Amino acid sequence: MTDMLLSFLFIPSTVAACPPNTHLFITAPTEMEALSGSCLQIPCNFSDAGSEKFDSTRPVFAVWIKNHTNFRLNPENVIFNSSVTFNIYPMNITGNLTQRNCTTLFSNLITNYTNTYYFRIMNLPFRATAACDPLQITIKDSPWRPNITIPGDLKEKESVTITCSALTPCPHSPPQLTWNLQQDSHNKIEENAPKNTSASISPSGLVSAGSWVNLTCSSRAKPPVSSFTWFKKSRDGAVKVSEGEIYSFNVTDGGVYYCVATNDLGNQTSAEINMTVKGDKLWQHIGVIIGIILLLILLCLIIFVCWLKSKHQRQQQTQIQINEKQVVEEPGSKREEVEENIHYSEINISKHQASSHSVQDRRQEQDTEYAQVQISKPENNLTQSPHVQEEVYSEVKKI
Repeated sequence: MTDMLLSFLFIPSTVAACPPNTHLFITAPTEMEALSGSCLQIPCNFSDAGSEKFDSTRPVFAVWIKNHTNFRLNPENVIFNSSVTFNIYPMNITGNLTQRNCTTLFSNLITNYTNTYYFRIMNLPFRATAACDPLQITIKDSPWRPNITIPGDLKEKESVTITCSALTPCPHSPPQLTWNLQQDSHNKIEENAPKNTSASISPSGLVSAGSWVNLTCSSRAKPPVSSFTWFKKSRDGAVKVSEGEIYSFNVTDGGVYYCVATNDLGNQTSAEINMTVKGDKLWQHIGVIIGIILLLILLCLIIFVCWLKSKHQRQQQTQIQINEKQVVEEPGSKREEVEENIHYSEINISKHQASSHSVQDRRQEQDTEYAQVQISKPENNLTQSPHVQEEVYSEVKKI
């Protein structure tokens, strides 16, 4: 965003140190600067005083005189006259003289135009020079330094409008304003809540009970950090233990500490510091070892119980199979025992019969006669029912 700024110092006309016969006064800057090769616009309004008055119905002309008001002694000091076509200096009245506006544009400036100038009105019979209101004009070879305006309150991550302005004496050729970002600038203006907050311990590592330690809190913030607060974690929550950037204390036991940095824009909490006292670590290791041993013992007990259950189940299953086999094999055994107790006795009886027997009689099948002998054996409680009888057959063959 570029803002062209035209700034002049207006000083009201005053009759102090003015000739007593002054009848013309102008309202214009007392000092103005312009750039060589450019132009200068002179804002101007006039007023009359005295017995003779300005009359806008009559012809009116404007005159600019340099160096001195008495142009009769030095007519070359008249550098501009609106009543003539040719003028020494490139000036032009842009205001409406009949409305008492004497605004003038001074073009094609060079350093030699640096001087004091006076304005004069010719409105016959009214003629007057503003001797009490001289205008000092200075022509420079180099432009003016621009002015950068930054709002008072800046916060990080919020948008901001920065205004750059430069003197613009010539409205027809305003200055070219260019923005450049300086990477390594040390004049950055910003405000932010605390950030990069960290806590450190000295000495680091394991500390001995009864020794002194220093906890240090650091943070980046603008405006600067207004307070550092230290906390220690406990079973009931965080407990405030100290204030200040450094917290020094005599160690009695370990613990977890952290700090909070605060400024007007907010706060930030550091990472936690776990402080361990010598000896606490040993007991921690012992506790871990005991826990592992107990876990192994429990594991072994579980495995042993599972093994016992599995063994008992296998024994029961084996016994059931044996009983089932005995039940299946028992009838067969009985039959084998009965068969073992059956005795056959074959007796061949030859009968001397006459040959006159017919062939048919010889071809007759042998008649087998069985004699059943019952043998009572003692009772067997395991495999036999009461009063089991064994049968003995005697086969008698008749020939």
